[in-house]
Amino acid sequence: MTQAAIKPVFAQAMTTDVISGAYTFIEDPGHGWLKVDYREIAKLGLYGKISGYSYIDGTDIYLEEDCDLALFIEAKAAIGEPVFYNRVYQEYTQVRNMARFGGAA
Repeated sequence: MTQAAIKPVFAQAMTTDVISGAYTFIEDPGHGWLKVDYREIAKLGLYGKISGYSYIDGTDIYLEEDCDLALFIEAKAAIGEPVFYNRVYQEYTQVRNMARFGGAA
């Protein structure tokens, strides 16, 4: 498959629907993060590419929306897997209080 044929899919559930097995996209008034298990990040070969703008809490990495999330979506598209998510808005999210991810140099 050529690079031009890869079409990343990032789709939100309707506001009243919840997609079973989907990722969780958490956002506050200023930013957003996709919650992904670190094992999936490692499996996709992204562990060393994730910036310090993402956060980690135990085994979950919260990929920041501006850069790291795009890497993840592209990696999933390359293996033919779309990324579906459920949106969670939190005025004061705990994500900002987590440790910053240190995978990238």
